[in-house]
Amino acid sequence: MRKWTGRLIAAQSGLALTIAGLVGGMTVANAAPKSLRTCYSDSHSYSAPDGSGRYPVGRYLKTTSSCANISIKPKTNRYVRVCWASTGDCTDRFTYARGGSWTILEFDLPDGVRFWFDFRSAAASKGRWAA
Repeated sequence: MRKWTGRLIAAQSGLALTIAGLVGGMTVANAAPKSLRTCYSDSHSYSAPDGSGRYPVGRYLKTTSSCANISIKPKTNRYVRVCWASTGDCTDRFTYARGGSWTILEFDLPDGVRFWFDFRSAAASKGRWAA
């Protein structure tokens, strides 16, 4: 599986933004740089069906020039990982995504990378995604 560069720096930046948002009384979106706000304003809704654990079923999502990362904002707490259409492989671990909050799952991706979300639970899930 290909490892994307910049994960540590982006993770530290995301943590700093989260802390700044909590300390300053702002939401992360308000404290985030304009590019991240633009990414999330271009987000898409999703509705993963009950029984699958995969979204989307039978097709792929694709990264765009709007975002350098793959992010998800589920309505309820979920464990999720990203899988790659090019190889069929998934990331090694599931990431805990809190309901109502954006969670960056993958960092610094080029445009046009095809992927899907793999949820640890097969329960239905709704929310938003950005890439």
